[in-house]
Amino acid sequence: MAACRYPTQATFADAIGETSQVVTNWRRRDSIGRAGPKLREVTGVSTDWMQAGVGEPFPDGPIPYSGPIAADAETLERLQRGLDGMGLAVIALCKTVSARSQAEARELRERLTAAIDELEKAGRKAPFLKNLRDKVVADQSLGRPRGKRE
Repeated sequence: MAACRYPTQATFADAIGETSQVVTNWRRRDSIGRAGPKLREVTGVSTDWMQAGVGEPFPDGPIPYSGPIAADAETLERLQRGLDGMGLAVIALCKTVSARSQAEARELRERLTAAIDELEKAGRKAPFLKNLRDKVVADQSLGRPRGKRE
């Protein structure tokens, strides 16, 4: 980690696709298990040196940490379009379900409320789900859903 200039163990663990706890365990046991090829790929460290202390630790030099990978603007825009499309699809689905009957609209509202409560208990915000729930409630109060009445 030091040779490749990783700022923290957590950053190093993330780069090799492991948890910080796994890296801690490697350090305690002085063993990397089956992670040799991944460590070689990410850091340039010799698997022979890691496993048996044979040869140089970095025969081709260490691969220095270069910071988090930044996404380019095109990738971010494509992701945003995908999320926007998915959001519109979810809204359309909720409208369709709530338009079938009062009972289905009520059930959808209750499920959305339960999901919001779970996210909030976990310390997360759920503005999209709250907006969907509010839309279902508003549709109900405006005389929608339009389907068969119970």
